[in-house]
Amino acid sequence: MDYYAKHADGFKQVEDKLDTSCPVFAWANSEWKIIPGSAHFKKPLDIGGFTMNCDLQFWVLLSQFNQTGSQLKEAMQDTSMGYQGDDFKIIGVSVAPGGLQAIIEANALNQRA
Repeated sequence: MDYYAKHADGFKQVEDKLDTSCPVFAWANSEWKIIPGSAHFKKPLDIGGFTMNCDLQFWVLLSQFNQTGSQLKEAMQDTSMGYQGDDFKIIGVSVAPGGLQAIIEANALNQRA
C-alpha cells in the first residue's frame, strides 16, 4: 500500500469510528461523509490586506462517489450544497495526490463567488 492509500485508509477509519456522528454534506439529493477542514467568513479587503479564498473547505474520499476525480470536479462545479443547515455554492474541487481524496471549497450562497 502506498502512502496515498494509507492516508485515505486513515480517513476511512476516522469516518468508521465516528459512525453516525461523522459530519456530512448534502449534495445531489444524498448525504456524503466528510472530514471537515475549516469555515471562514470573509473579511473586507483593507489596504494591504486580503480575503479568504472560500468560506468552507473539507475533504472527501472519492470512493464514496463512484466517480473519478475529474468526473466529480465536473459534476460539482458551481452547484449548491448544504452543510450544518447553511447553503453553499461549490467553487472548487481539487483532487489530492494519489487520486483517492478531493478537497471541496465552497462559499456561502449570500457571498460572491
